[in-house]
Amino acid sequence: MTKLVLTQQNRDLRTQLQNAAAKMEIERIERQEERENLQRIIQAKDNVITMLQREIATLTEKYAAQTAEKALLREELDQARDVADRYRAIHEKNSATSSKPPATDEFKKPRVFSTRQKSGKKPGGQPGHLGHTLKLFENPTNIIEQRPPAQCACGGTVECKEPYTAKQQVEVLVLPIITEERVYTGYCIKCGLKHSGVFSQGYVNPVQYGAGLKAIVSSLNAYANVTNHKVAELLKSVTGGVISISDATVVNIIHELSADVEETIAAIKMRLIASKILHADETGFRVNGRLEWVQIYSNEAYTLFSHNEKRGGLCIDDEEILLFFTGVLVHDHFTRYYSYSHITHAECNAHILRYLEAVIKIQQHAWAQEMAAFLRSALHSKKELLAAGGTSFSQEQVQEFRRRYSEILGRGDAEYNAAVAGKKNITYFNEERCLLKRLREYADQHLLFIIDFNVPFDNNNAEHGARFIKSKKKVAGGLRSDKGLHDYARVASVIDTTRKQKLNVFETLRNLFCGIPPPFASSVPPSSA
Repeated sequence: MTKLVLTQQNRDLRTQLQNAAAKMEIERIERQEERENLQRIIQAKDNVITMLQREIATLTEKYAAQTAEKALLREELDQARDVADRYRAIHEKNSATSSKPPATDEFKKPRVFSTRQKSGKKPGGQPGHLGHTLKLFENPTNIIEQRPPAQCACGGTVECKEPYTAKQQVEVLVLPIITEERVYTGYCIKCGLKHSGVFSQGYVNPVQYGAGLKAIVSSLNAYANVTNHKVAELLKSVTGGVISISDATVVNIIHELSADVEETIAAIKMRLIASKILHADETGFRVNGRLEWVQIYSNEAYTLFSHNEKRGGLCIDDEEILLFFTGVLVHDHFTRYYSYSHITHAECNAHILRYLEAVIKIQQHAWAQEMAAFLRSALHSKKELLAAGGTSFSQEQVQEFRRRYSEILGRGDAEYNAAVAGKKNITYFNEERCLLKRLREYADQHLLFIIDFNVPFDNNNAEHGARFIKSKKKVAGGLRSDKGLHDYARVASVIDTTRKQKLNVFETLRNLFCGIPPPFASSVPPSSA
C-alpha cells in the first residue's frame, strides 16, 4: 500500500514537474517573443531617432546656410544703402557745397551764400550818392545843326538867340589803314654808283600786319576768348572783306606776342617772388585730348600762368617761383605745396565753408553749422577791427578763437562717432571724417588769417585767375598742342596783370608788338605786393 502511494505520489510529482517545466518553457517562449518584440520596437525607435537626427542635421545645415545668407544679404543691403547714400550725397552736391566747378551745376543752380553780413540798407545808390551818366564829348567829329523854320506861320522871321541844346550819338567805324613803302633805286649821274632806299623796320614781307591789328587779334583771342576762326571772320566782316586772315595767322600772332613778352614775364615773376602774400591754384586744360594743368600764381597786382603735364609739376620745368618765395602761400590744400617747407602756408577757408555746407545739408550735423558761423564771425570781427584802424587781435583773443575752434571740432568728433557707431559701411561719412581731420591737422593754416592780418580769409585771388583760364577752356574746349597752351598762358599772364594794373589792355599789347614793354615790366620791383 505504501509503495503504491509512493509510486502514485512520484507520478504526480513528475506530472507536476513536467507541467511546471512546460509552463516555464511557455513563459520562456513568451518572454523571448516579448523580448524580440521589444527589440523590434527599440530598433524601430532607433531608426526613427536616426532619421530624426538626420532630419535635425539637415535642418541645422539649412538654418546655418539661411543664417549666413541672411547675414550676407544684410551686409549687401548695408553696402547698397551706403552706395545709395554716397550717390545721393554726390547728387546733392554742387558748386556751393563742394569744389565742383559751376559748369557742373547745369540747370540746377545752387543758392548763392556769401560770407558778408547784411547791412540792412536797400539795394542801389544810397541817399547822398552822386549819380553818374555819360557826359558830352568836347570835340565831336561831326556837327549837325537842327534849326527851326526861318519863317513863322504868321509871316515873321524866326531868330535863334537862345543857347542850343546838344545831344550826341557815339559810333565806331573800323577802317583798314594800308601804308605802302616804296623803295627806289638810283644811280649817280657822275660815277654811275647804284644807290637804293631801305625799308623801315617791320617791312619784311610784301604784306605784313601792323601792331594795332595784331593787338586787336590778340585781345579778341586771348582776352575776349573769341575762337581763331571767329576772330578771322569778325575782322573780315568789320573791314568789308579788306582784311582776310586765316586761323593759322591768328595762332602765329599769339605765338609772336608770346615771344615778345619774355621781359614782361620775367618782371611779373620777380615781383611775385618779392611779394609777402602769394596765391596759388591749378586748373585742368585739354591739350590734344590729354589732360594737362595750368598753374596760377597771383597777388593783387600780378598774375602768372604756366602749365605742366602733371598737376604736381608746379612749373618746375618752366616758371618755378616757389623755390625763391619766402612769404605766405595761400592755396586750396593741394598737399604738394607743403613740400616747400621754407614757405608759410595758409589754407583757403572759402572751400571749407562749402564743405561745411555739404555736411549741413547732407549729414545734417550741428557742428558744421557752428564751425561755419565761427569762421564767418571771425572774419567779420577782423573786418571791423581793420575798419577801426586795428592791425591785429590780442593774444587773449587769438587764444579764445583757438579754444572755440577746438571745442567745435570736439563736438564734431562726437557727432561723427555717434553716426557711425555699429555700422560696417561708413564711406557715406568719409568726407566728413576727412574734413574733421583736415581742420584739426591744419588748424594753424586755417586760422592764420586771424593771426596775421595780411593773410586773406580765402584764395579768391588765384581762383579769379583760374576763371580766366576756364573761360578760354569753355569757349575753345581745348588746344591742339603744348606750344599753343604755353603761348596762351604767357599772353594771358600779361593781359591779367595789365588789367590789375588798371592799364589799357589794347594799348599794352600794341606797344609790346612795337617792342615797348609795359610800365610794370621796367619799374623797380616793390618790396611787397
